[in-house]
Amino acid sequence: MYKHLHFLVIGLSLLSLPVLAQQANFSTLTLEKGFDSSKAFVMGYTGGTFSLANIAKVDSQNRPCIGYGAAANRDHLVVLKSDFPKLKLLVESDEHGTTLLIKDNKTKTISCVFGKAAQIQAENWASGEYEVWVGSIEPGKRIAYRLKAESVY
Repeated sequence: MYKHLHFLVIGLSLLSLPVLAQQANFSTLTLEKGFDSSKAFVMGYTGGTFSLANIAKVDSQNRPCIGYGAAANRDHLVVLKSDFPKLKLLVESDEHGTTLLIKDNKTKTISCVFGKAAQIQAENWASGEYEVWVGSIEPGKRIAYRLKAESVY
C-alpha cells in the first residue's frame, strides 16, 4: 500500500505546477528609482469573458471590482525594484470602459478602478511584485491599451 504512495504525492504535486507557474498574458513592467516615465509602459489588449469579480468582488477600499478580462491569469506583472513614495499606474486607450485591478502579492491588498483612463495613484508602494489585470466593462470587447507608470511628486 505505501509502496505507491510516493507516486501519488508526486502526481498531486505536478497538478499544482500550472497554478504556481502562471505566466502573465503580456509583458512585465520593471521599475527602479528615477525611471523614465516616457519609457515606462507595456502594451496589451482586453477581450474576454472572465469576470474580474472572480479575483475579488471588492477591493481593499470596498470599491467593486468590475469588468472582464481574458483569463484568470494576470495580464501584466509590475516589479518594483525599490520602494516608491508615490506612484501612478494608468491605462491609456481610445475607448471608454477600461478596468484596472492591481493585487499586491506581499500584503494581498487589491485596488480596482474603471473609466476611460483607469488609474491608481497611491503612496508608499513597497518594492516587490504586483499582479495587474486590465479589462473592459463589456464582456468580450477587445480594446488595445497601454499600461503606463508615472512617478508622482
